Amino acid sequence: MTPWLALGLLSPAPAAVTCTEWAEPALLAECDSIDINESSGLAPSALRPGHWFTHNDAGGSAELFVFDEAGAHVETYEVAGAGFRDWEALGAGPCPEAVAADHCLYIGDIGDNGRSRADVFVYVVPEPAPGGIAEVAATWRLGWPEGAEDSEALAVHPCTGRVYLISKHNDGRDPTVWRLPPVPAVEVDPTPLEYVATLPQLWLNSSGKVTGAEWSPGGEQLVLRTYGGAWIWQTDLDDPDAHWSTAPTPLPLDTEGQGEAIAFSADGDVVASTERVPMRLTETACLTAVEAPACPPPDPGDSGGPDSGGSDSGDSASTGPGDSA
Repeated sequence: MTPWLALGLLSPAPAAVTCTEWAEPALLAECDSIDINESSGLAPSALRPGHWFTHNDAGGSAELFVFDEAGAHVETYEVAGAGFRDWEALGAGPCPEAVAADHCLYIGDIGDNGRSRADVFVYVVPEPAPGGIAEVAATWRLGWPEGAEDSEALAVHPCTGRVYLISKHNDGRDPTVWRLPPVPAVEVDPTPLEYVATLPQLWLNSSGKVTGAEWSPGGEQLVLRTYGGAWIWQTDLDDPDAHWSTAPTPLPLDTEGQGEAIAFSADGDVVASTERVPMRLTETACLTAVEAPACPPPDPGDSGGPDSGGSDSGDSASTGPGDSA
């Protein structure tokens, strides 16, 4: 048992659920901390139910902020070992095999409006306890196979631990889905991302500007957002990439102000934040939910979960967006 749990200072996260019906979006809270002025990533805390992590983007620094559902800024962590250029996304999920922790945060230093970066980074940080430290435990240094891309969306599958990025295209192209190699690595040359799929803009109300994505706690749903709305897929635990070939369903989302981050709560609610002071935290509440099924046995090609097996990416999709699968 985690020492903080043994002391009664923290509560274990509730069992994962899959939402079957949502309410209309509503304002959950406003956070007026001047330190949180460009919330670009959002992830629920596994150690402190009802609390959230966020960070600022290119105008900020290598810091994670914790706030509660009332909007109160609770704690700030300086992330040791992390570079900072343009943090644009935050995910939460099982830690990579080599990281000795139960829950990890995945920070996406992946923004590149000018499409000029030779490499981007995803930092893995074991979730810090209250009053503790936040420190990078593993890093991916990554390269786009077909030239620099801008990305603001990162999603971590809760069963496989595989990490996905979605390109944000400002030039009219369809957004593309990419997958990180199973094992974090920092090499002399950036490790190429694996092409997964291209998403027709018509599916997303003709928008290629994807700004956030995340899987549900049980892995049966994936939510994606743009500046103009949100969409959700029902996904297959036994085939986590099958849904990319089908159109998602629109999900009600409060779009007031410039919002980029989106995530699921442990209860199946969809929560989003905005880039401003006060930061608006909105919620599309789950009205009806069922208990999520257990994750299937790990595939040897995955390495995200603690029992995930080997480090060989035998299931990688390596064709590019211009290639035929």
